[in-house]
Amino acid sequence: MALRGVNFHQWRPQSVGGGTPKQSMTTKDPAGRNMITVGTNPTNVAPDHKATIADADAGLDALVEAAEVLDSNLHAGINELIGVQLFKT
Repeated sequence: MALRGVNFHQWRPQSVGGGTPKQSMTTKDPAGRNMITVGTNPTNVAPDHKATIADADAGLDALVEAAEVLDSNLHAGINELIGVQLFKT
């Protein structure tokens, strides 16, 4: 959820320290024309990719475990629920 929050908010300063600058990237030049400021050093830091991979691995392991439990109990549970052996278990 924390990673989702970072990505969803696109590094907004309201959400992530060091995110998108609080000031506008456009400024007026002496003649009053709009100019875009570029070339500033970014202060945001990408999330630790190793932590993201570990979270994804843990999620996959949990999903596989849940699927195994479902697979081992689904047919017997349906048979019990309807009171007829619809599936061989």
